[in-house]
Amino acid sequence: MLRFLFSFNGQIDRRQYLPAALPAFLAQTVYVLAVLVSLQRTDEVFKPGFIFNPVRSLIGIASNEVTLGGLALLILSTWIILALTLKRLRHAGASLSLAALAIMPMLQLPVILVLAARGRLGGQAGLRPQVDDPDRGEDDVKLRAMLVGAIAGVTFCVGASVLATLAFRTYGWGVFVVTPVLTGIIAGYIARRRTDFSAMDTAGIAVSSVFISGLALLGLAIEGIICLAMSVPLMMALAVIGGWIGHAAAVTMGGPRTTLSAMAMLPIVMLVEVVLPPESRFVSSESIEVAASADDVWRSITNMGVIDDPPAAPFGWGLAYPIAGEIDGEGVGAIRRGVFSTGEAFEQVTVWDPGRELTFDVLSNPPALKELSPYEHVHAPHLAEYFTTAYAKFTITPVAEGRVRLTLETAHELNLEPAVYWAPIAQWAIQANKIRVLEHFARLAETGAGN
Repeated sequence: MLRFLFSFNGQIDRRQYLPAALPAFLAQTVYVLAVLVSLQRTDEVFKPGFIFNPVRSLIGIASNEVTLGGLALLILSTWIILALTLKRLRHAGASLSLAALAIMPMLQLPVILVLAARGRLGGQAGLRPQVDDPDRGEDDVKLRAMLVGAIAGVTFCVGASVLATLAFRTYGWGVFVVTPVLTGIIAGYIARRRTDFSAMDTAGIAVSSVFISGLALLGLAIEGIICLAMSVPLMMALAVIGGWIGHAAAVTMGGPRTTLSAMAMLPIVMLVEVVLPPESRFVSSESIEVAASADDVWRSITNMGVIDDPPAAPFGWGLAYPIAGEIDGEGVGAIRRGVFSTGEAFEQVTVWDPGRELTFDVLSNPPALKELSPYEHVHAPHLAEYFTTAYAKFTITPVAEGRVRLTLETAHELNLEPAVYWAPIAQWAIQANKIRVLEHFARLAETGAGN
């Protein structure tokens, strides 16, 4: 049974496919529904897209442990759906590269329903391709096949990344998930159809193609080192899967349609993301106890000054971190200027309750990071448009004589997919910045430096 669910080999017809693939998808929905009911947040069920991607609803609502549990279930069910879809496509005589669609949670249910409803989708499966030139030495043939596959993969990956980021301006499933999978499929398929590579060989060629593509994007000033480094674990893992799919396609099917269908698929995915742009909102809160009066703490947060302590890595390498802040005026409507390592943020006070609460709406956000690059400027739209803060609220609560709890709550919007991958990274950065700011205010209040 485990081999049937997890192996990429073999074939199944539609009568076997639906009873196995549909429960794998519905397991995500059952898990998320149970969590939402326990949290009394069943309103999330009625939001657009819930039925297609339920795990995304946990971001910013459930605890980190529960959200990670949902992510683990998503990975497990996606692997099962991918394996079953490969078997179903092979039986249907269709291009195995179409299985890349099953990796996108929002497309899993439509893929399952279509493959369960249709019979044959293409011609008969072909025989395993032979080595293209038996007169050549085996090492020469393998080297040539590896280079041809890698060059094809790099060409596709760089072109797809440029198309997604500069033309469609999308940073989502298309660029971070589908592109590395399709790159692996193309590189692995082209290399394997020319010689007798193993599945691990084609996976290595796929990973190399994605890695070289990252260096090319860095050299073209399309991306910087930080974004590439953060996306490496995700994209390399997906490249391996793509390489395996390409290997399977080369072994069982001939002709160029595997490569052509892979290339044609990506613009469709990007158009879907343009029509249904990614958007995740979440609230973050951190607290610290301060050995000072509420009035002293209030004076410290309204007279922030400069934070002298340097940030811990990796903030000093490019991620945005707060440096200083000042408020022009007093009361509701006053403007606060926050200075960050990447630029300035302007905020407007909406609640001014001395000794109790200071809340302000964020009018403009600085870039989330400053990319490391050999060039002075990097043409990456995500630097300023894909992570924003909506408001910040300081709350001062007495806990004992001469001691108060200072809480900083912020609301954020993340327009990157897959959110289950990027949101924990964003939340970690937010938490680290908040702790640094709260400790600064505590020192000001406890030493009287904010008076």
